[in-house]
Formats: sequence, C-alpha cells, structure tokens
Amino acid sequence: MPVTRSGMVSKIRLRLQDRSTRRDGTAITTPRFSDTDLNTVINDVIRDRQPLIAEMDKSWYRSTADYTASGETYSLPSGFKQWEELRRSDLSSYPIVPLIDYNEQDAAKYAYASLWSGFYAVHPENIAPAGSSAALLSTTQFRILPAPTSSMTYRLFYQRVPTEPTADSSNLDIPDNFQEVISLDAALYLASSVDAEVAGRIERQLALAIDAREREYQGRDAGRVQFGQVRF
Repeated sequence: MPVTRSGMVSKIRLRLQDRSTRRDGTAITTPRFSDTDLNTVINDVIRDRQPLIAEMDKSWYRSTADYTASGETYSLPSGFKQWEELRRSDLSSYPIVPLIDYNEQDAAKYAYASLWSGFYAVHPENIAPAGSSAALLSTTQFRILPAPTSSMTYRLFYQRVPTEPTADSSNLDIPDNFQEVISLDAALYLASSVDAEVAGRIERQLALAIDAREREYQGRDAGRVQFGQVRF
C-alpha cells in the first residue's frame, strides 16, 4: 500500500536508530535529524532514483498530453522531464512524429515540402507524416514542422517529474515496492553526512534492496516458461 511522507520519515528514523519518542511514549524534542531535514532528503532521493524506477516500471512516471493543431509552437506540459514520443492521434495508425535536432528541422521541412501540397495537404491521412518532425525549442516549448493544419491532433507521451508531497499525509510518488529502497537511500545519505557507524550496514541493506527490485522486474518479463521432457 502507498506510504505517506510521515510514514517514510518513521521508516528512515528506524533505519538510523534515531527515535522521536521514548519507550514510555514521551516525545524526544531534539532528535538527531529534524523532520524538515528528512522531508528534504526524501524529495532529493526520489528525484535521484527516478531513472531507476522508470527503467524498471516504465509506466509509473509516464504521462500524456493532447494537442490540437494551432501553428508551429506548443507548450510542454507542466512537470515535463523527458520526451518519449509524439504521435498523430487523428489518424487510425497513430504514426510517430520523429523528434529531431532543432537545427535540422528546417532542412527536413523543405526536403518533404511536396508532401504538404496538393492532394496530401487536403488528405494527410493518406501518408505517414514522414516529412513532419518535432524539435525541442527550450525546456518549455517544442515545434512541429511543417505547421500542422487545423484538423490534426497529437498526443505526447513523456516522463514527468515526481510529485512532491505537500503534507505529512500525502502519499509519496513511488511504486510500493520501492519504499525500502527510498528509506534506505535517505538513511544512508543522512548517516554518511555525520559519519554515523550505521552507514556501512545501511549501505549493504540498500544494495540488497536494489538487487531484489532488479530481480523482481526481470522475473516479470521472463517470458513463457518452457519445460523439457518431463511427465505431468
């Protein structure tokens, strides 16, 4: 089940043996690491581990944004991190519009200029958009050339940045099976920052947790099981 920010703080304190309450239930007013420090490290660790999470669970941070043709330039969605692919959503074949370097886009446009005139301009569904391309203009905008006509629509598939929790009750933006990786990673960062003796133990536990995640996801994609000459 999902873990809240306060739940993750508790997990990290357990790894660090940094209690916030005594055995009798009374509060420890000055634990070694404050909740503010732990909250900051949690956000940092999740951002650092996003490539690993996305590699093993490609769908977790994948998002989509839809566009209707309105010229050449379009705004990237809020929270955009990495481009995956742009597709024509108005065509049944859903063809990909290739992403190319901005400096090469004008040359590609003129090379295929004839495809965007006459019959094909009126009936673009008859061709794959081979002469159409997309290019990133900045961290907030991209461009499609030649400029699409008003009947064209697009869907962008992209990787978003993790959503940061806004309260202790907010669920962290990680898969459930990555809770131990994140808690150990954050604990290792904090333990190493003060040269705590537990750092070595936490580092070994973190390596085991990452290995377990890698083996788990590899098993999901192992394919069909084949048996030799055995009797059932």
